[in-house]
Amino acid sequence: MRRFLFDKQGDVCFYLTGAGVLYNTQNVAVGHVQQEEGLAQAMSPVVAAGGQIFAWFDDAFLWTLTGEVLAFIKGAKPEGDLDLPKTKRLEFKPEPKPAPFQPLLLRATPPEKSWQWASETLGSSLPQTYA
Repeated sequence: MRRFLFDKQGDVCFYLTGAGVLYNTQNVAVGHVQQEEGLAQAMSPVVAAGGQIFAWFDDAFLWTLTGEVLAFIKGAKPEGDLDLPKTKRLEFKPEPKPAPFQPLLLRATPPEKSWQWASETLGSSLPQTYA
């Protein structure tokens, strides 16, 4: 099942497949959500092909490495004073191609959630090879 991620303007910016692969709106795989079987984590790292963590995902929100909100899925319920925009319809046809990578499983500590919008975009967080 695909889940679409919306930015602070309500536009679709990325989508996530059931296999945990994160795609941009050009249908290019940019990362993989590392969800460990049998391990309940509040947030899972989003890892690039080279093994770098560039974001975190908690099944509703995509977070920066410093704990700011990058994107959200429809129906997400924020905490604090964060307002979510009305989501807009898709402007592209999702046609994911198989991801060319399966990053190594990493162990890392997620950031504290700040419940405020990030000043950067996910594109600025991606490693150079994916930006």
